[in-house]
Amino acid sequence: MRYSRCMDWTPLAGALVGGLISVSSTYFAAHSESSRLRMVMSRSGDAPVIAEALSLLQELDPARIKHLAQDPAVNQRKRDSIWDRSAAVRRKLMEIYVLHPSAEVQAAAEDLSIKLDVAANRSLWLLSEAVKGRDNRELHDSAQTSQQDAMTAAGEMKNQVNAFAGGGRRRNKKK
Repeated sequence: MRYSRCMDWTPLAGALVGGLISVSSTYFAAHSESSRLRMVMSRSGDAPVIAEALSLLQELDPARIKHLAQDPAVNQRKRDSIWDRSAAVRRKLMEIYVLHPSAEVQAAAEDLSIKLDVAANRSLWLLSEAVKGRDNRELHDSAQTSQQDAMTAAGEMKNQVNAFAGGGRRRNKKK
């Protein structure tokens, strides 16, 4: 049997083509899953998160927070509840920030998440001071301002979500 100096490239070419097919199918599968998640988030995930944020912000109203200081048992349960709800809402807002197809909605979700965190921290700090019997007007005003800023951010996010949803419907009608 005589060996040729030429190398047989068939096995190498087959391996490269097979590798390219598996890599491309993995890429397209991941891309389609990401697109599906984005579509789901843009359709159904925004309104409940905004509603939960607004509900939490109403609870964080400094006038309501100060009344909790009267009963220590209620105070601790309420504080834990507020922390848990705040963390859950901020986590959902960050999901919207990452997955939503609209850059404007993403920016609004990020802004609301930050302002919600500030409002929760300041309101709970006000509660902590009220429990100690300290009436700090400056802290109350700061908590009130941060709560109003977060309410404004929630309104802005709602407007951006509505604008995105309205724009999507108009584009579909033109087709």
